[in-house]
Amino acid sequence: MSLDEQLSNIKQALLDEIDKSKNIIFKGLLENPLINRIPESLFVNYFLPCFIGRSNNPNWVMEWISIAGTPMAEVIVFKDGTNEDLFKVPGLLYTNNLFMHKKEGDLGDIFGRYEQINNNTPTTGLAFLLEALNSKNDELMSNYNMNEVNRAWLEIFQRYGLISSDETISNEAKQESNLNDFLEF
Repeated sequence: MSLDEQLSNIKQALLDEIDKSKNIIFKGLLENPLINRIPESLFVNYFLPCFIGRSNNPNWVMEWISIAGTPMAEVIVFKDGTNEDLFKVPGLLYTNNLFMHKKEGDLGDIFGRYEQINNNTPTTGLAFLLEALNSKNDELMSNYNMNEVNRAWLEIFQRYGLISSDETISNEAKQESNLNDFLEF
């Protein structure tokens, strides 16, 4: 085996190892398999005021992320003393639908194809990129379910008396009425 072949094999092995490490790190940042827990007293007295905008602490987001593990991770709030799980606080960045596993048509493929087209005809490349990104946006938004996140926050706010259940029913009726008015237009 020649020196060039040996160097090529070593280079390829290093690139493979870097790619494997990159995937492990990326997965670890976005997918936190453990759901961390905090006591209810800490949540109510420290973090809940931050979530509703009644705190002047500029570092609370970083503190929350340090507890959650990632900005996308949920946190379980447990009852002081009994360790009984009460509820889950949704992640700061609800991105389950944005974490796209490697498949045809993911963002990497779109930008790779864009570069190929753009090298030959820049205007066609830009048109392709806009169309592909709009299509990907439509796909993501069709899979996006904010209702479960809203419902979780609604239950948290009701639990601590920040909103009443009567307000919730009234707001849901108002939103449905507004939607029906819009659809009639």
